[in-house]
Amino acid sequence: MLFQTHAFKPAHAVTLLRSGTEYFSRLQQLIDNAQHSIHLQVYIFDLDTTGNIILAKLKQAVQRGIMVYLVVDGYASPHFTLAVLASIRKSGISVKQFAPLHYKSLKIGRRLHHKIVLIDDRFALIGGINIADKYSGYNNTQTWLDVAVEIQGEACLDVMAICELIWPKRIRKKWKKNVTFPISQKENYQVCVTQNDWWRRKIEISKTYRDMIRSSQSELIILASYFLPGFRKRLLLKKASERGVNIAIILGGMSDIPLIKPAMHYLYSVLCVNNISIYEWTQSVLHGKMAISDKQLTTIGSYNLNALSDYGSLELNVNIESAEFAQTASSFLQKIIAEGCVKINPQLYQHKPYSVLHAYRFVCFQILRLSLFILFALMRRDRMSRKHI
Repeated sequence: MLFQTHAFKPAHAVTLLRSGTEYFSRLQQLIDNAQHSIHLQVYIFDLDTTGNIILAKLKQAVQRGIMVYLVVDGYASPHFTLAVLASIRKSGISVKQFAPLHYKSLKIGRRLHHKIVLIDDRFALIGGINIADKYSGYNNTQTWLDVAVEIQGEACLDVMAICELIWPKRIRKKWKKNVTFPISQKENYQVCVTQNDWWRRKIEISKTYRDMIRSSQSELIILASYFLPGFRKRLLLKKASERGVNIAIILGGMSDIPLIKPAMHYLYSVLCVNNISIYEWTQSVLHGKMAISDKQLTTIGSYNLNALSDYGSLELNVNIESAEFAQTASSFLQKIIAEGCVKINPQLYQHKPYSVLHAYRFVCFQILRLSLFILFALMRRDRMSRKHI
């Protein structure tokens, strides 16, 4: 049985969106059609062509009388200087930096990693897509492969509640919440919004992934970036394969973080020996995060299978219980495999335990694990110190 803190709720529409023109055209359309409120919370907001287009759309919305609330991460969105923030506020947009860095602070661990667009409390875009040219493909930039999902329905109220946590009470008082949803003749979708925020004792997405792997009976497909699952998830994958589950994992053939590739390759030998098929996307950087279990349950969002998403960042995923949507998502992943993936040959990763290459990959893996452990320790220390204030 799938672990859930929040209940599944009916959805009138659920749509899978790919990074590039598909996602950003829909985003601009939603902003243009907003009636009373826009919430945008994102990890990376670059003030390049894409960022300036979206920012201009938000300013136009304010001029139409729409309330606009923008939150960017204080570490990953360095373009938002004090001068830029002042200029945006002057335009009428309520803007906030999440956990801005300070020279006296070591609180780099807890970051706003989720990506939320909420329009009129009725339409929500949730996934891994940030606001930057590398996600839109503008200016002939190579588009990173990423995914998001648009949901319409009661689950948007759960998204609204999550948006509230970022803002102080004096701001939240202005928000209207008398939202009703039309009765749809077709509600084949059941959706559930899940969070990871160790600071608030929420590890719902981590538990969802573990339960999906544990309960899969026939097929499990995972699209992942920065793939460094802990021992428990690796053991669950091994056991799932042993009971006959067909497991395919799509990973990136290139990465924006140098140590990630050799660290992931260290895990390839563990996965391949357990008959897990690995595919590498070679056309661009892979940044998407999605999993499909038994052609019935799909999860999409910002969560990466690594310790930072487990314990150091605010993450948001949407779980969709629908055979129809799972088929759509599965067809999309099969298209990705055919379009630009190569299948990993297991024999290439059957290294002797003490080979130089194996040792190098093991060291990279341990360096990343140690780095994540230190970040988590700093965050935990800060949490404990606040507890005693």
